[in-house]
Amino acid sequence: MEKLKFIGVAVALLSCTASITADDPPDMTAGALNGRYWRKLSLMEKAAFVTGFDTAMNVALVVSPENREKFSIRAPTYGDAVHMMDSFYRRHDEKLPIWTAMRMIKLEEDGLSESEIGDRMAADGIWRKVKPETPK
Repeated sequence: MEKLKFIGVAVALLSCTASITADDPPDMTAGALNGRYWRKLSLMEKAAFVTGFDTAMNVALVVSPENREKFSIRAPTYGDAVHMMDSFYRRHDEKLPIWTAMRMIKLEEDGLSESEIGDRMAADGIWRKVKPETPK
């Protein structure tokens, strides 16, 4: 049963990345910058990206406090946040958008398992939950 859950999460991750359109450049997934872009950045550019993202989330009037919290990585410094992002993209598909990586890191920090992260991402409307078919 646990194996089926794992397969379901894997399929959900793949279906998320399958939403790539032919028009997207390699550094983008569904119109958002992804891990391929992240890996090309220098350390200073990554720190600037994380700082800009955090600042934008905190000053944007259209972002609710609940949504700010969803993307708020608990890192003591922006440099630590960069290392968390680097680690994330070493373990996960580089086609995942950067904002999705930040959300998944936050969920990992909250202690959720991989299958729980998949469930939460589906509940948040970030990707669809896929139920694997049972062999006949």
